Amino acid sequence: MKILTKLVAWMTIASSVPPFRYVESFAPSHQQPTTLRRSENTALSFSAKDAENFWRKQSKNMLATLLAVSFLAPISADARPSVFTNDYADPFHPLCERHILVSKDLKTFHYSGTAVGPKDDPVRRGCSPDEVAKYGLRQGAFDGLLLSETQISAGDGIHEGVWEPANSAKTKLGYEEKDGIRWNDGNKWVVLKPEKSSK
Repeated sequence: MKILTKLVAWMTIASSVPPFRYVESFAPSHQQPTTLRRSENTALSFSAKDAENFWRKQSKNMLATLLAVSFLAPISADARPSVFTNDYADPFHPLCERHILVSKDLKTFHYSGTAVGPKDDPVRRGCSPDEVAKYGLRQGAFDGLLLSETQISAGDGIHEGVWEPANSAKTKLGYEEKDGIRWNDGNKWVVLKPEKSSK
């Protein structure tokens, strides 16, 4: 966009500058210069006004072309949202929150969510009202890397996942019919779709 802005500014200035008026043809020092007049057979093919109109028209055409290219140019990678940026349901921990937000440069992600009980508790518990009342609710968060457009890693040996679109896998691990993240322990976080309004 900076380059486009500079080009637009340059063309605006160029269109406002009067065209160069050529009135003499240069000749060797021992000859007299010949003045070109419109009434003579050797007159220039463009008058000053013609030249001015020509350059103004060219500037407008160039500006229109640049604007068209800027709008039709493909969206850059930085502008495309990652498939991983979503809210998820975790079948291993029902009702617990799972949120992933990918950075704008598509290189890192931030996870935030909820769980119950001690942090390193091996028991798979959900976040139902009864479980929350019994074990207590806690917040969790960590950061990770995007290894590719379809692979993420928290670097902990547990949260190593790949993007698994609906009906793309031939496994029988569960939830193959849903979009989500398949982790290396077989669990799949399923994308939560926004609820449709009843109105």
